[in-house]
Amino acid sequence: MNELAFFVQQIINGLSIGIIYALMAVGLTLIFSIMDVLNFAHGELFMLGAYFCYWSMHLIGLPFILSLVMGILVVACISTVIERLVFRPIRGNLVASIMASLGLMFVLQTTASLAWGTISRSMHSPFKASVLRLGTLFIPYDRLFAILASLSLFFGLWWFIQKTRMGKAMRATSINREAALIKGIDIDKVYMVTFTLAGALAASAGGILGSIYSVAPDMGLLPLLKSIAVIIVGGLGNIPGAVVGGCIIGLSEALGAAYFSANYRDIYCFVILVAVLLVRPQGLLSGWKR
Repeated sequence: MNELAFFVQQIINGLSIGIIYALMAVGLTLIFSIMDVLNFAHGELFMLGAYFCYWSMHLIGLPFILSLVMGILVVACISTVIERLVFRPIRGNLVASIMASLGLMFVLQTTASLAWGTISRSMHSPFKASVLRLGTLFIPYDRLFAILASLSLFFGLWWFIQKTRMGKAMRATSINREAALIKGIDIDKVYMVTFTLAGALAASAGGILGSIYSVAPDMGLLPLLKSIAVIIVGGLGNIPGAVVGGCIIGLSEALGAAYFSANYRDIYCFVILVAVLLVRPQGLLSGWKR
């Protein structure tokens, strides 16, 4: 493989991982910009999505795509219940919501460890062992699927937010909650749909990343930290910024591992975070309209 093909290969690897981080980050951004809640249990929803996808394949025997959809639907339902039982009673109390999300994070992770064990499991995705060959360039189909699936989910989210009545209500609530109430928008319903969508995005990210690597109860912590870095790099509460930030973080990991050292793969994103905070503390796209 020549130098150009190797470089392009790393770009594809970086984008495939970065766009998965962006899926998680967009979910966090939705919750923060609309509900003013930073959900530290978001990584566990990511983990549950991967596990439900895994078990749908290995116990029920569903194809990978249907298993991924199953994981998304199940975690979306779990997210709805969490919003109703955990976050709605303490709405408006930032400290209580943070503590509740931290407690929920440990509860879900411990429950997963007790239920499924702590051993990592490999998901047998049909894309895992196949590559697309373009001359000297080899593109794994699982990476290509990650990019295409994530882009499809982003388009679906954009269409929902821009074109549907509920999406417009969500945008109105994020801009001015009091004005939205005066206009008759059901804030409880908006919050529930927001949390459900965020959970679905986290589950989709977990299922896709789990198919590339492996599934484990503690798999959500590092992607959660990187997703927080993504939304800070892109601009807090900014959805386009989360997508751009995710791609930047993913590229920094892939290129750093390829050209410097793979041992520090998980550190490069935080180096980018510190650099952005020094140069532009409000985030790269913070001036964009949400």
